[in-house]
Amino acid sequence: LKMNYFNAEWPYICAWGQLVCVYPPELVDAGIKDWRNHVGIGTGPLLLTDYVSGSSITYVKNPNYWDTTIIDGKEYKIPFVDKVVLPKIQDQSTQVAAMRTGKIDLLGVPWKYRESLEQTNPDLIKWQYLTTSPRLTAFRMDTPPFDDIRVRRALCLAVEQQAISDTEYGGDAEFFSYPFAADWPENYYTPLEDAPEIVQ
Repeated sequence: LKMNYFNAEWPYICAWGQLVCVYPPELVDAGIKDWRNHVGIGTGPLLLTDYVSGSSITYVKNPNYWDTTIIDGKEYKIPFVDKVVLPKIQDQSTQVAAMRTGKIDLLGVPWKYRESLEQTNPDLIKWQYLTTSPRLTAFRMDTPPFDDIRVRRALCLAVEQQAISDTEYGGDAEFFSYPFAADWPENYYTPLEDAPEIVQ
């Protein structure tokens, strides 16, 4: 693989999850862009049966699904559902209204709607989780001014993360730390010339 420029994220871009799908040749020959040619392909618990652009996606139980789950010592085949319909609702307030009125069964709800849903629908089962798609801002670090670590450090110290958490997430935000954990010591990296002689 030869790239025209350096990209630290290339393993993610080229070798992760949905970005590295393996398709059988007959699917490619049949026309990979037509969802109808994907029906029945896969080893997951559900099979795609219908797709309406901008409206909904429908799945049914895969009768050949291999996995099971154990509840109270008894083994059960999964999935338990026969059909799953995922409606495409663009407007966020319409999504919440659909949840509030029982039109949908599951919804990832932004923090700003949590309190009102708890008041109008106290029987909803709710849990808080960390998303795999955090909101973040990234800068190129190979061009000025962000190629200077002092600028990056100053910017990091200047951003009031707790204020953002309090304003946007009711104080419930988790602070993103990448690529190292926030509690790693600041001087974790030791330049080679400062390392013990045996390391050099």
